[in-house]
Amino acid sequence: MNALDNFHFLRPLWLLALPALWLLLWLMRDHFSTQSPWRQIIDPALLPHLNQSSGGGSGNTRGPLVLAVLGTALASLALAGPSWRQLPQPVYDSPLHRVLVMDLSTAMNAADIKPSRLARSKLLAQQLLNNQQEGDTALVAFAAEAFAVVPLTSDRGTVSHLLSSLSTELMPSAGDNLAAGINEARHLLEQGGANRGDIIVLTASPPDAAARDAVEHARQSGFRTHILAAGTPQGAPIPAPGGGWQRDSRNAITLARLPANELAELARSGGGLYRRVDQAGADFRLKPAMAFEASASGPSEDRFQADQWQDEGAWLLLPLILIAASAFRRGWLFGLLLCLPLLQPQSAYAGWWKTQDQQALEHFHAGDFATAADNFKQREWRASALYEAGEYEKAAELWSTGDRASDAYNQGNALARSGDLQAAIEAYAKALQRDPQLSDAQANRDLLEKLLEQQQQQQQQQQQQQQNDTSQSAQDDSSAEQQTSDADAEQDASNAADQAQSQQDPSSAENAQSAQGDDAQNADAQQNAPDENSAGEQSDSTQTAHGSDEAASEETSDASVQSGEFSPEDEQAQAVQQWLKRIPDDPGGLLRRKFERMQQRRQAQ
Repeated sequence: MNALDNFHFLRPLWLLALPALWLLLWLMRDHFSTQSPWRQIIDPALLPHLNQSSGGGSGNTRGPLVLAVLGTALASLALAGPSWRQLPQPVYDSPLHRVLVMDLSTAMNAADIKPSRLARSKLLAQQLLNNQQEGDTALVAFAAEAFAVVPLTSDRGTVSHLLSSLSTELMPSAGDNLAAGINEARHLLEQGGANRGDIIVLTASPPDAAARDAVEHARQSGFRTHILAAGTPQGAPIPAPGGGWQRDSRNAITLARLPANELAELARSGGGLYRRVDQAGADFRLKPAMAFEASASGPSEDRFQADQWQDEGAWLLLPLILIAASAFRRGWLFGLLLCLPLLQPQSAYAGWWKTQDQQALEHFHAGDFATAADNFKQREWRASALYEAGEYEKAAELWSTGDRASDAYNQGNALARSGDLQAAIEAYAKALQRDPQLSDAQANRDLLEKLLEQQQQQQQQQQQQQQNDTSQSAQDDSSAEQQTSDADAEQDASNAADQAQSQQDPSSAENAQSAQGDDAQNADAQQNAPDENSAGEQSDSTQTAHGSDEAASEETSDASVQSGEFSPEDEQAQAVQQWLKRIPDDPGGLLRRKFERMQQRRQAQ
């Protein structure tokens, strides 16, 4: 009786489809006509002889009509959702929220736990991230002040990447303001809309009254505070930035001792757990989510569940399947069989609950930078994807549209990668105009200016060498031409002397007839001498010219060989790569500048 009293339909509007379907069946009554379709082509007197009943096969033709009526009725009732009982169902999903608070005071550089307190704390925080499977995580760093490194996000990769970049040198001022770190974590949880959450502090700083008040305030807001203490009670010296150890006012070495009792008391007052970093490994392996469990003081399980009416319409599908099976006729359901391959299409990423930028970010983290660049709508992320994909010119073009110092700095990096050093230097200069304290831009600009100057010197030396080779070749050619012209002049003078001798006075010829033979021999000797000398000089000059041509050809061949092995483009690309390798890889540089700007903004307020 109780079930009948509770019986109702969850979606009663579907019952309106029942008369509509029955009306459709009535309109299609000709299709279910009791008349045999053979009557249209065969004489009724002959039908009995064809084993047809006198009624035209009414028993066979009424079956589909009855099955259609029952099928539509069952389908409408199933869609209406009949229900008569309630079952407990989860109606409220409380996502897990936690904030990792990292102590970056100078005491974290102590090495009483190897390799250092900070290194072991970062390793433990990384282990927490790896064991985390759900929920959102934020990251806070503090020293004299606290700064939000990453707001609440489900992207563990971003938190892990920035966590590995943390160091004590990033903080703009030294200190150990534990209260500031806890308050900053509470603000992030409140901004993220979290009603419950966990603040996990990895610290070696001694708590003060302000820290105890911050923990109490966080607990009143619904957030527990867990303490993961880094260090030992015996302590260790603190390394100084310039080498050696930090000393106090009496010039004694400062020992950073862990205030274990005070930190344990602080964790208890915050409703959380206390563990030492160097002793938490076993607990975290056995119970990796010990700090991420739901708060013991939180709402009970009943508050996250409620009774909901159970839809029993699925049971009506069983007789509907039987009706469909009994209605099987040759050719009726063959068309449905053709649709079976369409029931399971190839899997595709729908991304209904993610924006296009979120989908592109997944491609970016997966290493598919080209697809990420095509899908990103945000200019900065698209430029970063293009840069990672090797499209430096397109990335530089996108960054050129920005008005921030970081845009100009990234544009300079992309231009430097593309080989346009002069444009990269101008981009770095623009970044320094917008932010004069951008040390990375200053360093990169100086390096590229030296590289550009070196390239210009190399080009000038190559041009000067080519000019020297050209002038030497021209000088050798002119010397050969001069020697050849001198030989021609001596030949012309000899020919003129012979002509003058042949035109002497006949009287003198008769007087000297006796000596004509000797003179002729002497003349022949004189005539042959210039020829031999000129020939010898011409031969020498020719040999000299060939020698210079050979030397020039050898130099040219050597130069061509060197040019073939190291062309100017290859030398420039090689030089660019060498200088780019000298650019310091400082992933924490952006965080350092971010903290400095946040500190300046706070001081201005």
